[in-house]
This record gives sequence, C-alpha cells and structure tokens, in this order.
Amino acid sequence: MNSIRIALSVYRPRLAILSRNLMAQRNQLTQASPPTKRDVSSENHTLNYVHKNLPFSGRVLLVFAHTEIDCKLQELSSLSDLLDLKIEYANDSFEKKGAYLLTEMVSRETALMLASRSISIRYAIEVWYVADSYEDLIANINSHLNPEVRSFLSSNSYSFAIRVSAFAKKLPQDYTLSIVNKLEVLECGGTVNLTSPQLIIQVIEDYGVDPKLAPAKPNRIYIGAMISEGQRRLLDRYSLDRRYFIGNTSLHPEICFLMCNLAKVKKGDVVFDPFVGTGSTLVSCAHLGAYVMGTDIDRKILHGWSKSTRSGQAHRLPDECLRKGLEKYGLGGYYLDLLAADAGRSVWRDGFLCDAILTDPPYGIREGAKKLKRKEKEAYSKDFYRFHQYSLSDLYLDLLRFSAQHLVTGGRVVFCFPCMIGDEANLHALLSCAPPSLRYVTQCSKVFGGNAIRFIICMEKVISDGELAREPTGKLFAAVNRPSLEKAEKLNTFRAKYFSQDKPTNI
Repeated sequence: MNSIRIALSVYRPRLAILSRNLMAQRNQLTQASPPTKRDVSSENHTLNYVHKNLPFSGRVLLVFAHTEIDCKLQELSSLSDLLDLKIEYANDSFEKKGAYLLTEMVSRETALMLASRSISIRYAIEVWYVADSYEDLIANINSHLNPEVRSFLSSNSYSFAIRVSAFAKKLPQDYTLSIVNKLEVLECGGTVNLTSPQLIIQVIEDYGVDPKLAPAKPNRIYIGAMISEGQRRLLDRYSLDRRYFIGNTSLHPEICFLMCNLAKVKKGDVVFDPFVGTGSTLVSCAHLGAYVMGTDIDRKILHGWSKSTRSGQAHRLPDECLRKGLEKYGLGGYYLDLLAADAGRSVWRDGFLCDAILTDPPYGIREGAKKLKRKEKEAYSKDFYRFHQYSLSDLYLDLLRFSAQHLVTGGRVVFCFPCMIGDEANLHALLSCAPPSLRYVTQCSKVFGGNAIRFIICMEKVISDGELAREPTGKLFAAVNRPSLEKAEKLNTFRAKYFSQDKPTNI
C-alpha cells in the first residue's frame, strides 16, 4: 500500500485526535500568562557576586564566533524582538565577516539573556575602555577608572583571571604574558583562579577580518569584564557524531539553532517540519522547550528501516528513530508525532495551527525530492500512485501555501533554499509568488559546493486568521504574476547546474 493511502486511511483518526489535542493545548497556553524571558532562553543564567557589586558601564562588546554563515545581525534582531531587549548599535559599523560588535545596553541582564540564547555569540564583554594602543589604555586606567570599580578590584573578596585574545591572528604565549603584566595597573587584590574565576578581565585585540592583511599592531584594543558566554557548547552536545539518529542530509546543529532563533521558537510552541527526515531541526526546537512534529514521504527513514549512514554499520538499530534520539537527550516529552505523508497533498484539517515551521527540504543532490502522482487511465491497484519528481519551484510554493494556511498570526516559517551563484533573482521571483499573508523578514546564506549557495529564508504570517478565512482561495494562493512564476521555475535546473561544476562537493 502506498504512503498517501496510508496517510489518508490509517492516520485519519490519528490526525483528528492529534489536531484536537494540539488545539486544546494551544488554548490552554493562550489563556495562561504570557511567556517570560526565562521561558525563551536556552539556559537560565544568573549574575554572580562580582557583577552585582560592580557599576554597569552601559557598553557591551559582542564577540561572534568565526563561521561561514552570514547570520549574526539577523539572529541578533530576531532575539531582540523575542526577548524584548533594547540593544543599540550602528549597522554600518559591523563588517560582514567581522567578529566584534560594540553595542549599548540598559543592563547586564540584557546581555545575559541574549547570550543565553544566541548560537552565533562566543561571549559578551562589558567594555570599560577602548583604545588605539596600550599606552592610551594604561593612561585611561590610571586617570579615569571608575572609583567604585577601583575600590572593588583592590579588595580581596573575589577570584579573577586575565585573558587576552584576538581575531584573525594567533597571539604567542610570551606576548599575552607581557600584556597581563602591563595590567598590574588595575591593582587587583583578589585571588588568581585560572579555571573558574568569579571575574574574568578580558582584553580583545582587533586586527581586522583578514588574517593575511593583519597589521603588526592591533587597530583597536578593548578591555572589560566578561558577562557571559554564548551557546556554542550546544554544537558539541548535539554534534552529528553524537546523534543517535542521523542520515545523509542531517542538518548541522549550528544551522538548526540559527533557524530556531530566526523563527523565535520558545517554550511551549508547536513546531512542524513537513520534510522532517531525521529531524535535525526538531531536536534543536525540543532543546528550547517546543513540542515537535513532522511528516515525510519516506516511511523507511521515519521508522529507521533505511540503511545506516554510519561508517562500519550496515543496518540501523531496531529502535533508531527520532523519538528515541530525543529520549537520549532527555527531550522525549516534547515529541508529539511523525506521519508518513506527501507534503504536496496536505492531510491536515483547516483548524490545525502551529507556531513555527522549520524545514530543510530535499534538493535532489543526496536525497531526491519526491511526491505522489496518480496514474492516469489505469484501474485501481496497490500501485495506483507512484513517486514522481518534485520540482523545486512546486515544492517551495506548496511550502509557502501550507505555511499561510497553518501558521498562527505572527508565526514564522524558516526554510533552507539552494541556488547557484547568479540565480538569486530567480529565488526572489519565487518569494514574490508567496501568498499575501506571508511577509518576507530576512535571509542569510552560506556558500557550499563551489558555486552553490544555501539560503536560509525567514517569512512571517501577518494576516489574522479571520482575515485569512475571508480571502478568496484564488487570491490567497495564486502567484503574483505569471512572469515571476516562470522565472522561479528556472530554479528547477539547480541539480543539473550543480553536477555540471568541475568539482562538485556534497551538501
């Protein structure tokens, strides 16, 4: 029996029960108090004794991790909106591949909440001084250091460590030791503790963004107190090497957490993935406290019946599936369900709503994009439907239509989209064909496979459910204009162009 008839006949009662349970849960969450900042952070951070006794300077330096994904400011904007944080910074002062962003915040708690959720930030530093040379830095400390800060530093009621780091340049150990010796001017009276200090005095040297063009001396020097680290350690915890259930196209955890932050996923949300595969996006959502569910046309991957993708392992383990993978992380309580269904033929009721849709559809490179199509002029049989190729333009238009119908107002859909360098205009044409209830928010990108780009697109539903119901179906789901649709259909040549490169690499 083919999967579309399984979805319609076997799962229909299950779908009805699941939809009712989800709507009841949503009503309960809606009537409850609105989510607090504690509910939307990845981990609950608190200020220690030192931070509570030091005056706040108001300036915070965000130090970003070195990554090929250009999504730093996009993530910062989404998290500021989600956490209701007031952060001021100059857009034009941040270089695309830069690692430092100087901001103004109202309190340390603002930086703490941001760092407790961001996957792009390595750490946040409260800036005391910014100088062009160490001579100027020492002079400023001697003459302008806050008396309250100086009084606290001279006490013996804390432990501390001094760290020196730089971006785009490796600093020799003897050089960093000489910088630490120069900072004796701070007259720290606390106990030195290099492993778990209460106060980390951080010195940052800015040499620009290109290691090949790094000058002999830093362009800028920052000094201040470490407030908090970001969430980069989650990349090791949820590494694909540690994952219980993976596949050929399992998405890297960094991309998954970025998608979660762009979608503003929070505790208690219901998140749906229509091309779930091995569920990489849903693992990250469950870590943030969201309830997860999804569909996929491939029953074998959902049940763990497919061949193992691990080296030296011929077959998957009997219980190797997404549910068991979540239980291994202690997240089994956030698992709702997975269904074998065709994303091009929705089996969901009109009343089914979710808070966010996150997905990485198949591109036809390592996994084929498929949908079910009825055979013409043939009697009913078990092979009444067959798998057919699912063009990229049809796949993404179906995804956008589904999002317009099943997202709550204010909910976001975040999805990955591949295209070749030079074909970006075709992608924009596809987005212009989206239903009018969806508003483009932002995008970020990463180059892969030579001349190919993976875009991460974020769109938000802006029309209320009542207004959506009153829209004529033709107006709601029709393309904006035929020329845009024809231009978008040129994206269907992605697979052929990708393999026509001289040295294609895997996604």
